Amino acid sequence: MGKATAISTAVIGASAIWLASAPALAETSKVPRVLVERLCAGRKPCKLVGVEPVGKTSTGRPITVIELSLGKQPRGRTVSNPRFGCRPHRREFWLISPGIPQRLLDLCNDGYGAAGLGEDVIDFDDNKLTHEQSGGSAWRWSNSKSIQLWPLRMRTQSSCSFHTAAPGFALKQWNWARFRGQGAYAVTNRCRKPAPHEEQGACELDKAAGRFVLIPKISMKVDGAPHLGSCAATIDASGKRGFVVLGKATGRNAPWVKVLLISDRELLVTVADREFATGGQSWVHDDHLEIWQGLPLGTDKCGVAKKELRQWGLRIADARIFAAHGRAEALTVLSRSRKRENGLVIASFRLRLEFKAEGLTVVYSKANRRRQRLMISTSRLKYRDPTSLGEAYTIPRGAARCVMRNGVLDVIQSGNFHAIVQSER
Repeated sequence: MGKATAISTAVIGASAIWLASAPALAETSKVPRVLVERLCAGRKPCKLVGVEPVGKTSTGRPITVIELSLGKQPRGRTVSNPRFGCRPHRREFWLISPGIPQRLLDLCNDGYGAAGLGEDVIDFDDNKLTHEQSGGSAWRWSNSKSIQLWPLRMRTQSSCSFHTAAPGFALKQWNWARFRGQGAYAVTNRCRKPAPHEEQGACELDKAAGRFVLIPKISMKVDGAPHLGSCAATIDASGKRGFVVLGKATGRNAPWVKVLLISDRELLVTVADREFATGGQSWVHDDHLEIWQGLPLGTDKCGVAKKELRQWGLRIADARIFAAHGRAEALTVLSRSRKRENGLVIASFRLRLEFKAEGLTVVYSKANRRRQRLMISTSRLKYRDPTSLGEAYTIPRGAARCVMRNGVLDVIQSGNFHAIVQSER
């Protein structure tokens, strides 16, 4: 489907520029006056300024979004200087049909930062609204979201930030429909020099040397060490999910690893392979997991970041923990489980991390009792490099739901729109 309408409000200094591409918004006279009065009740000024038909439901009911203008005052406060008010006005977008009206966006472009270059871009397509917002000062940022209108659900979100005086950027992308995401880290500071292909504010995955799979963090209670299903980040040996940091991609899904945080310090890991090698001269030469922890990626305290980097090894055969790098001490195996299924041995572990998961990478290392042959990782890991770790992605309360089903932890609901919006306030 082609785009129905693209609307942009760009603020430059104290002036506002309104840009709209054809076709124009539908006639406002088609919206019942009583509905507008109900949505505007107790709020002045408030008027209907646009109507957008956005397709139909599977049963043929029209999907309609309207825009209200509420003057220049921000929500919940008053400003005396119009330079700090909403430009061109405070805007609300409502889904008015089918069903009960639901507010989608509440926007007040006051410049969105000291640079005064804030912008909102709203696109409509068949059963979809996309919102892109940007602003900042010397540090610039941009956020975007894609909303499925019926049934109402968040589909995707992304965020990017960069500095106007330095190359690089930090990017996160999350797909609620697939319950997975990825990130990129290309920010230059005292800890890190830019790679040749990294550009200022590029905000593209392939423009960053540092790449990672986002590890979902969803607060929940589980029994023991459950085997993970779709409620997790997944990496495998195919080269398509996660990163092969030693050896060559096999083109096959096995071995695979699934990872989920259920609190700031509790980590669930499920790993599957045909067999798990053991009996080497060192745990390094046995099949094992590696847990890397460090400071958040954005820190510029280079010496501290290297000093705080930790690595543990977990031998899969007996769940023994080995302190490997840094002051690695308190990684604990709380529980473990194992089963055979479809020709694979599947081992699951419930771990308690030494400290809050910020910089975090999980690696599966496959060996032949003499040397490591294959390593798959949740980030493009470089040995002893704290800037090559990955990060977690916090799932807001109520935004997704995971349950045990057919012996594995699966996500059964994802992208609850109102829960996600509530977490952003």
